[in-house]
This record gives sequence, structure tokens and C-alpha cells, in this order.
Amino acid sequence: MTLTLPPIDTYAPNFKVEIEGQPFDDESKGDVLSLKVVMDLENMTSAEVELNNWDDRTFWFKYSDSDGIFPGNRVHVQLGYADRLVSMLRGRIERLAPKFPQSGASTLSLGVLDDMQLLKDRRPAEGEERQFRSMSDGQIAQRIAQRNGLATDIDTDGPTHEEVVQGDHDDATFLMQRARRIDYDCYIYTDPDTGEPTLRFGAPRDDRAGARRREHNFTWGEGLISFTPTLTMSGQVKQVTVRGWNEDRMEEVVGVANADSLPGGAQGSGPDNAGDAVAGREDVVIGAAVDTTEEAEALAQSLLRERAYEFITGAGEIMGYPDLRPGDTVILANLGNRFSGGYYVKKVEHALGTSGFMTKFEARKSYVGETP
Repeated sequence: MTLTLPPIDTYAPNFKVEIEGQPFDDESKGDVLSLKVVMDLENMTSAEVELNNWDDRTFWFKYSDSDGIFPGNRVHVQLGYADRLVSMLRGRIERLAPKFPQSGASTLSLGVLDDMQLLKDRRPAEGEERQFRSMSDGQIAQRIAQRNGLATDIDTDGPTHEEVVQGDHDDATFLMQRARRIDYDCYIYTDPDTGEPTLRFGAPRDDRAGARRREHNFTWGEGLISFTPTLTMSGQVKQVTVRGWNEDRMEEVVGVANADSLPGGAQGSGPDNAGDAVAGREDVVIGAAVDTTEEAEALAQSLLRERAYEFITGAGEIMGYPDLRPGDTVILANLGNRFSGGYYVKKVEHALGTSGFMTKFEARKSYVGETP
């Protein structure tokens, strides 16, 4: 019998780290002890690079005193196999953390954050827009991306608001608040092809109709090393009602969302099961900052979906797979009827170290079994 092995490139994890456009040379690359990139829909993408900090020839520290390694310097991290490297993160050094242990060599840890850090630290300057009139939330996000020099991946559809005031919120907090009101994702990712930092502001690309989603298939016992799902009714409600008040028209504004408001429909969802499992529990929000029925319904749907997204969550591990990103969909097989199916990826951790190249992920889905 002839045994056919996969291409040798599969066994050759590789990486590239550039600081201010300068890549580590072969000797310096050997000083990288470990490399981890964490991508998260709810937090900034970050990287942790651990370096050997001791030079046996000069008997001095290699990197902790280096002019080229300092907070604020630009970093580009790529991961992959052999000659195929994928851009994972463009950001800036946020911290240096050297270790000078009692025994053993000195090491240096570089903490890197993506450009959401810049938006978090930035409020509108004098003369820049703080009031946005006759715009959708996506159009507002475009304006903020432009003034921060970011490429965009934005859904501009949605209701047009008469006026939205940013006030004293920083750009990151303001955008995330607007996104949460309408069940949008808001994060910065590094385009795997161009390497450009890109602001994503739009509906989750999950099981909803027309979503331009990226799918990856894994089977337990084959590519999927492990997966631990959790199904819980905690927080699930059958219906959410939002009540507000329009001062101009002096009338109540009401929006309602139930299981039928979910992207894939009601059947098998957390809100659908809430009818029996938690005695039809409902949630009512009083005094919401909404001016129209459309805004009230959008907020009600967002609040219901936020709960539904926690119905089934899971954490998995696969061999290093640099193409997996938050916002992707993983189709998991061989997990039984209840837990197989499509999961929306919330968080990904790519780690390269002494144990090789491994990828961990956290994901969620709103339905039991296959997505309707």
C-alpha cells in the first residue's frame, strides 16, 4: 500500500513581523520565541510577540533598549505556511514588557493593538463633525472612517436620522454604541490581501438572507480537534418591547420583536424555545431614546438578537488556519443533530510557539441543529 502524505508546506509554519516597515532578519527572526494574534468582534485585535532579549556575543540586551522598538511604532504581523503568508494585523506597539528573571535569559514581550486604539483615543477636533444630520448610521461611520484614514467595509442601508450627536464620546465608543442599537458589527480588521486596516460596520454576515459570508468546514475527528458547546436558556425571552416618546409629536413610540424577527426565522431558536422553557418570559424597555417606530423596532430586534446569540455558544481548536477570522461562519459536522451546523465566529486566537501553529475560536448560533 502506498501512503500519500500532504504537501510538505503543511508542516512548515511561517511568520513575518515588520516594525516600521523593516522585517526581522534571519538572525532576529530566530529570537521570536512565540507569536499570538487575538481577533475579537468585541475588542481590539491584538498581538503578543515574545523575544529573546539577551545577546550572547555582546553580553547585553538586544531589544529592550532598541530605538526601533518603542510604543507607537507601526507593526505588521503575517502568519501562514512556507511562502504563503496572510496579513493578520497592522497596528502599533502599545507596550513593552521585559523580563529580567533570577535565572535564565532576559525576554521582551511586545504588545500590539490595531487601529481601533487610535479611534478610542480620538475625539472630534475643533471644526470636525460632532452633529450628523440626515444620515444613516452607516453613512456616519463612513465620515468617521474618512477622518481617521481607514479603508471601509460598511453597510450604509438603514433608517436616516434627522440628527445624531456624538458629543464628547471618542470615535470608537460612539461607533460601537450606534452599531449595538441596530445589531451591527463594528471592528477593524486587516485585509488579508492588501494588508490595509479596514473598518467593518454592518450587519453580521451569518445565516441571514443575502449575507456575503465566508464559510469554513470542519469535522470533529478530522480537522476539528475539539469543540465544547454550551446551550443555555439563561437570558432568553419570547419577545422584546421597546417604548419611547416623541417630544415633537407628543406621542408614544413602540417597537416589538419576537422570534420571527431573527435572521433565519423562529424555528428552533432561543426565543422560540422560551415559550415553553421559561414560561414565555418577555422583556419591556421603557423610556428608550427612539423617535420613530422604525427606530424602536430596530432597537427591539437588536436587543432580542443579542439575547438569542447566547443561546448556543462554543469554543473549538483546529490546526493553525490563518484564513479564519471573526465574522466568518464555520460549518461544524459530526457533533450530533443538536450541535452540528453553522456557527458565527466571534473570536479567533492564532498562536505560534514551541507546540506548533494552533488556532482557537469562539462561536455562537441562535438555533438548535442546522440553521433554518
